Amino acid sequence: MEAGTETGWPGLVLLVSAFAVYLVKMIRVWRRRRDLHALGIGAGVMAGLVAVALHSYFDFNMHIPANPFTLAALAALGYAAVHRQGHGPSESFFYSMGKIPLTRFRQYALFAVAVLVCGFAVESAGKHFLAEAACPTEWNSTLNLNWRPELSNIEKAISLNSENFAYHNKRAVHFMSLNAEDKEDQKANALEAGKSLEAAVRRNPTSGILWYSLGSVYSTSRYDLFDYLNQWLPRADACFDAGIKYAPMDEHILFNVAWYWVWRAGLLSEKKEEGKKIRRLEGKREGQGFAMQSVNGEKQKERGNSKEEIVKGKGQMSEGFAGQRVNGEKQKETCREDGIRKFQEYFQRALALAPQQWEKAVERTWAYFPDDSVVMGIVPENDDDLKSSVLKYLASTETLEPENPVADKQYHTVGTNETLYSIGRRYGVTVGKIRRLNHLGSSSVIHPGQKLLIEN
Repeated sequence: MEAGTETGWPGLVLLVSAFAVYLVKMIRVWRRRRDLHALGIGAGVMAGLVAVALHSYFDFNMHIPANPFTLAALAALGYAAVHRQGHGPSESFFYSMGKIPLTRFRQYALFAVAVLVCGFAVESAGKHFLAEAACPTEWNSTLNLNWRPELSNIEKAISLNSENFAYHNKRAVHFMSLNAEDKEDQKANALEAGKSLEAAVRRNPTSGILWYSLGSVYSTSRYDLFDYLNQWLPRADACFDAGIKYAPMDEHILFNVAWYWVWRAGLLSEKKEEGKKIRRLEGKREGQGFAMQSVNGEKQKERGNSKEEIVKGKGQMSEGFAGQRVNGEKQKETCREDGIRKFQEYFQRALALAPQQWEKAVERTWAYFPDDSVVMGIVPENDDDLKSSVLKYLASTETLEPENPVADKQYHTVGTNETLYSIGRRYGVTVGKIRRLNHLGSSSVIHPGQKLLIEN
């Protein structure tokens, strides 16, 4: 799997073919032997090789230098064991042998190659050791390292081994965990986190959690409405879908991406052509507002705001993810019906893994789409018991809005950057009451466009 990830299908086919040829030849020779000593060693070596192959299928274990060295030694030991004749000093081997005369030039050349190979191996191992000492990503109980290193140590590790995706992911986690004092700090932190996650994804494009984390950063980049709707959210859509593609059995990613698409579907147009017209109008508005932003930008430049420099310069996310392709696939135009189908599919897969979470999924869906057919679409098709539970819940829920709602029922549509606390202060109600009326848990998150019941 590691060879396939790093070298593609040609490298994977070449490696698997070489391993298969070696194993087949070993088995043929091993079956012809009558020496119990050779048979025992050969059987043990072949079992070890198969175990290593199985381990490599489920885990990238060859990035640790000791593992490929051990594998090579094991393969050589097995090949020699099944070809040996006799024991002790008098033993010989029945595979063909040849001698290469070593002239002085060949000796020097062989010595130079050995020095280069050993030097490269020592340099690589030394850099990896120093990088892990500064920013550990692999468990090492002997050194007792700090698993939450400072930013300087993380960047030191990246400078030593820039191709290790885990160091870039650590840098992203560092910026995502910082408490921002104002919006400019929040924007700078998000841009730095996004830039690091993009670098991590490039180095490990088959990690579902990396794609999911990058989508989370994109989906919260609400600094400019036009860019948010036309640039960041389409990227987030593709990243979340890639996260599920590469982690199809991760219930945490499935549930969270399904919840995202419940909210996202509410922002999408009913039809694709309608969405194009809306974006053209927003583009005109954006063009009108650009001159004002430029004027403000000049004023901020005169003041010498260092945060602004971070946002515009070092913190800027890569343009490689700004186009119409994410993960090598062209992004397609999406309408509300497509969004509904997406969260229904993801909820079905998530509930098949964790059916006990059905009530949260139903509440989330009903909050945005109070339609029985939409809610029932999130239930796995063959789960009759779960369908029965959802139908009972829909029949007994008190959050159903009647066709002619009474005047004393009051709703609020969540705006950008609003919180339950600010909404409560506006209407003079407590946060606890809003949570209770809308069936929100203590860890539930509200999103722009969500409709909340304020007064029942």
